[in-house]
Parts: sequence; C-alpha cells; structure tokens
Amino acid sequence: MSRFAVFLRLRAQFVPAHVAATVVCALGIVFAPTAALAGDPPDTPAASAAPAAAAPAVAPAAVPDAAAVVVTPAPAVAPAVPASPTESAAPSTLPVATAEVAATEKKTWPWRGTIAFRNLTGTTAFAPDYEQSYLPYEGLGLMIAPRFQLNDTMSVGIWQYATVELSNTGNSTYYREPQLSDTMLSFAWSALNTAAWFKSEKGEKPPSAFVLTLQGMLGLPTSKASIAKQLYTAPGIGLSARYTWRDLTVSLTSRFQHSFYKSTTMQYNAQPITTCTGDAFGCDPSLQSSGVRSTQNRILAIGSLSYSITDKLSVSVSAGEIMDWLPSLSAATIPVVGSSPTQLAAAGDQNFRALMYWGAGVDYSILSWLGAGIGLETYNSQLKADSTYETPMINRYTTAYLELSVALDGLPH
Repeated sequence: MSRFAVFLRLRAQFVPAHVAATVVCALGIVFAPTAALAGDPPDTPAASAAPAAAAPAVAPAAVPDAAAVVVTPAPAVAPAVPASPTESAAPSTLPVATAEVAATEKKTWPWRGTIAFRNLTGTTAFAPDYEQSYLPYEGLGLMIAPRFQLNDTMSVGIWQYATVELSNTGNSTYYREPQLSDTMLSFAWSALNTAAWFKSEKGEKPPSAFVLTLQGMLGLPTSKASIAKQLYTAPGIGLSARYTWRDLTVSLTSRFQHSFYKSTTMQYNAQPITTCTGDAFGCDPSLQSSGVRSTQNRILAIGSLSYSITDKLSVSVSAGEIMDWLPSLSAATIPVVGSSPTQLAAAGDQNFRALMYWGAGVDYSILSWLGAGIGLETYNSQLKADSTYETPMINRYTTAYLELSVALDGLPH
C-alpha cells in the first residue's frame, strides 16, 4: 500500500485533478476490500491528493463479534462523480445493527439427549456361591435417547435400550442375539423453569433453579417379552421435577402407564403339542396359556441425588419403586379328574407386584459432548424365587457397568 500512495502523489503533480480523482476512486474500489480481508485497515490516499479531488473517508464497519455475520468494510474513498445506474457500484454492506440481529436470530442446535454404550457385568460373577448354579453374566448395552427441541419449552423424543449377552445365555434359540427393549415415544413440556426468570451475567448459572416437566408417552412392543404377551401399546403420562442448588441436584421422576393386550395372560401362538384334546379335561387350557398374567397398570417413581465435585466430575445415587397391577382373578370352577370340581374364589389381594430400583454412579466429562462413567444398577423384586429376600447389591439382576456417553447438545455444530 505504500507504493500505491507514492504513485498517487506523483500522479497528483502531473495529472489534472478530475482525472486523478477518477483513477483514485477506481483503484480504491478494487484494493479496499482486499486490504480489509488481509487484516490491514484500508488507506485513504485521497487525503494526500489535490484538495479539489479529496473526499471524506468513511470509517469501516466494525464486526460485532466472532459469531456474528462478517461485514465487508465500505470503500475508503467515496467517488467524486456519482455512478450511473449502468455502472458497477461499490460492494453492498450490512449495517452493524442488521448483523447483530442476524446473529441473534441464528437458530440454536435443537438436539438434546444422550447416546450411551455400556459394558455390563453381573455382580453374581464376583460371588460364585450366591446361588446353587454359578451363572455369570457379561454383556453389552446401547441406549439411544435423543430429544428434539421444538421450542424453548417443548420437545419430542425416543428411547430404546438394546443388550446382547456375551456369556452363555443358556438358551440356544436366542444365543447371543441382540435383545431390544420396548420403544418409548415421548412429548415433553417444561411447564415451569425458574432459571429463565433470572438474568445471568457472563454465562453464569443462577444459584438455584426449579424445573417442572410434564410428559405424554407411548410404549411400543419391540421386546420379545411384550410380543409374547401380545401387547398392542402402552400409553402413559409422566411428571418430573428437578431442583438445583449450586452443585447439588435433586430430582424425582414419576410415570403412569396402562397397557392394552390381546389377552390378559401370555399366550402361545400355536399349541406345542398337537395331540391335546380340546375338552375341559385335556391339556389345552394349560398349554395355550403360560399362566403369567400381564401387567395392566404400572406406576414408576424414582428419586435421585447428584453432586458435582468439579466442573467435570460428579457422583449420583438413585432409588425407587415400580408398582404393577395385574388383571383381577375372578371366581372360577376348575374340573378335576376323579374328584369334585375345585372352587377358586376371587383373589384381589394377589393382583399387586412391586419391583425395587436403585443405582449409583460416577461420571466424568471428557469433552463437552463425550463422557465416561462407572456404576451399579438393578431392577429386582424383594423376594427370590424360593421366597427368601434378595440382597440389594449382589443379586442376579444387578449389573456393574462401564459407560461411554455422547451428549447431543454438546456436539460441534
């Protein structure tokens, strides 16, 4: 640019003023955007030209911030002669206010939720004498739980958890075959969020916040168990509350679901033994139905407590109960060969089942979108099959896991 300035000074001494002004304007239009892209402020050579050809310099438009729309600076020299409609005008520019509005209205990343991969180990593998037969468990798990934000308060999501056992399954039919859980579709509405009431400065979080979320959900029968029970669908409603105070978070999740089945008990699609007779004394009633009553209504309630030790490291514990109500057993008369029929009275006190849930884990945030964790998790009934009590930590349903998780809201975009 210094050579360009010297050239202009020499031309100002030997060239008429109006010609020099025209040349200066043309060169300024060509070189000013190039100088701005190179990072140098555009020079104002007309200031050293003849007074008659000089024009007031225009300050370059400032870029609001790195995330805003890039604004090309205006030419440093305004043309002395107005350009005709057929001539090329200077590059069009956006005002600073317009650029700031465009940056503010830029859509945020709408994806939330988690995708987690787990290595699972049954805790009975560490206690060979826990049961009469030693049957360790080793498997892999994949949880897919993405959510899409429709706006600041509403989102839709899907949940699916698939596992595959790497150890001996004891079943040659489904040996090491991936097993799907039931698929859950959900719609969530954040009815209350006190964090939005406070204006944070420099990205700081408010010291406390309370979030209340309402959910509508629909369960789809994608697991082998639900298919065997001939489940149609399981709609439900949910309510979750979360309170955060500094580094401590307390949350409660509750859900109610009603299941629609083809029949109240799990049925075989075809009779296993074709020689059975169809009368009341044959084997048809005992073989056509497995005798397992399907869950009609389910209430789930789980509470959790988590504490952030650092910005990256946190610990959590959770516990809850899953309560199932089965179809009522009505009074019935059972014929008995060689004896009088047996009368079965209605058994309303046997229509309730309960499962306990608990878990504990340590999580570490490697990146904004990648995390690692270790913990224990279990779903189990209070009693074993032999009517003795299950231990809360070591039982056939408890798994220890190593986890890698991907937070969708932290992905680069």
